[in-house]
Amino acid sequence: MKLSVKLTILFLVLFCSMIVALFFSGQYFIKQGFTAVEESMARISASRLQQIVWGMNERLKMLTLDWACWDDTYAFIQDRNKAYVEATLQPVSFLNSDLRSVVFLDSDGVLIESYFLDPETEKVAPIHPGLADYFRAHRNRFKLQPGQSVTGLIAAAEGNLIIAAYAILTSKGEGPARGTLVMTRLLDNAAVAAASKVFLMDTSVYSLRQTGQARKIVFPPFNSRAIEENVYIQEADKNTLIITTSLNDLDSRPAIAL
Repeated sequence: MKLSVKLTILFLVLFCSMIVALFFSGQYFIKQGFTAVEESMARISASRLQQIVWGMNERLKMLTLDWACWDDTYAFIQDRNKAYVEATLQPVSFLNSDLRSVVFLDSDGVLIESYFLDPETEKVAPIHPGLADYFRAHRNRFKLQPGQSVTGLIAAAEGNLIIAAYAILTSKGEGPARGTLVMTRLLDNAAVAAASKVFLMDTSVYSLRQTGQARKIVFPPFNSRAIEENVYIQEADKNTLIITTSLNDLDSRPAIAL
């Protein structure tokens, strides 16, 4: 075989090897680039999921503070007058404010009055016994003074709840505190879906502990990969990513997954 032919064959082999190497290295870097984009999107999505819940929490805090610092509430906690109940604790008040329950505790954290909107009958009744037990078990947590508050999540028998509590003061924000006002909202798929529309995201909420309504899942999800603490990513198909993150309850235990 002539030298020129050998050189041509060698050149072709080297050229083909270089093309193959470039192809696979290109595939690798493209994949790495897509992975980086996916993870960046996942972090943004996880942040938005958390913003949805904390936004709902902030709105409940404002409503609770408004009711807690009110002369009418300040009088009711002492005299339990029926006029206050008839004016403020009727079904329409719960529906308009998207409230699950309103609870009144005395200055020692003892439950003295509670009101719960039954979603099936749309009638007001005392709160679920399991929630009453929660307040008894965490009595000291809700012995609030002026300027103090409790806000966050709890996993109750009736489902996952957003909770806000403030000391009961006069309309001028003056004391002494006569007790604590607590309000809750149910954190379910309907509530999260409505709040997440602004982000154009399909969002579901799952319980990480057994509750009455929310579906319970294993966290972190199977076949997912962690991109940072409490943020996991899955590929549902070529066009869909599933982002999962968790939020803790008032006891700093994982309560829900979004």
